[in-house]
Amino acid sequence: MFKLTTFYFLYFLVIQDHLHADPKTKCEYETVTGYSYADCSEMRLTEFPKDIKQNIEGLFLTWNFIEVLHNDTFLNYSSIKFLYLDRNPGLIIESFAFAPLTKLNVLDISHNRIVNISNIHLPTSLKKLYLSGVTTIASSIELPISSLRELNYLDLSRCELNRIPSFGGNLPSLEALNLTTNTLENFKVDNLAFLCQLKKLYISHDLPVRNKCECLKIEKWLQDQSITGSFFSCNNSIRVGDCNATLSASFLKTYESCKSDVMTKKFFYWLLIGCGVFGVCFSCIVLYICCHRKGLFCDVICCRCFCKNR
Repeated sequence: MFKLTTFYFLYFLVIQDHLHADPKTKCEYETVTGYSYADCSEMRLTEFPKDIKQNIEGLFLTWNFIEVLHNDTFLNYSSIKFLYLDRNPGLIIESFAFAPLTKLNVLDISHNRIVNISNIHLPTSLKKLYLSGVTTIASSIELPISSLRELNYLDLSRCELNRIPSFGGNLPSLEALNLTTNTLENFKVDNLAFLCQLKKLYISHDLPVRNKCECLKIEKWLQDQSITGSFFSCNNSIRVGDCNATLSASFLKTYESCKSDVMTKKFFYWLLIGCGVFGVCFSCIVLYICCHRKGLFCDVICCRCFCKNR
C-alpha cells in the first residue's frame, strides 16, 4: 500500500510539473542519426501547429492538448517517418488522418482516450505501433491491423485487456508484442496462431488465466517456439499430463496460413532482388556489346556516349 501511494504521489508531481512548467513558444528543430526532427512537445497546443517545416522526417507532439487530427492535417507532411502523439488527452483522430503518411515507420498514440481506434486507417508502411494505455481497445471487438504486413513491434501494455484482441488476420512480420499490465484472464493459445514470427512476448509474470489447462498450453507453446521476453509461469499445480495439450485444428490451420504469408513475403522480396540483379547484369551486357561492335550498335542513342571515341 505504501509503495502504491508513493507511486501515485510521484505521478501527481510529474503531472503538476508538466502543467505548471513554462511551455515552449515554438517548435525546435534538430537532426538525429541523419533524420530531421521537429520537437513541438510540451507546448500546450490545442491544434496541430501550422508553421512546421514540410520536409521533416520526425515529429514530437507529446504532452499537449491537441483536440482533433483531421483527414487533411498531414497532407503536406508525407515525408514524416516517426510520429509521436502520446499524452494528448481527448485527442480525436479522423479515420483517414494518417493516410498521407505513406512513409511512416513509427507511430506512438499511447495514453490517449481514442474512442474510434478500430476505425482509424493506419499506413501499411508502419513497423512499430505504440498503443499503451489506450483502454478503449478493451471494449473493441477487433483491432484491425492485419494490413500492416511490415509491423514488427506492437505495444498494447496498460490497455485493461482480458484477452488479446482480434487483429482481423495474420501479422506475419510481428516479432515483439508487449502485453504487460493487462489481466488477460481469457488469454488462449489460439490468440498466438496469427503471430507465427513472434520472438518476444512481454506479459505479467503470473498470468491469471482462468482455464489452467489453457495456461499450460500457452506456456508449452512459448517454450516450444523459443519465444522469450518476460518470465512466464502459470503458477498452478496442474501438470501437463493432466491436460490435453493437443493444439486445435483451427489453431494449426491459422498458423500454417500465417507461415504461408511469411513465405509469400520472402518470395516477393527475393524476386525483387533477383529482378534488380538481372536488370543490372542485362544492362552491362548490352553496353558491352554496344561499345565493342561497329555499325548499328554504336548508333544507338543510349550508347553513343560510350562509342564516340571508337
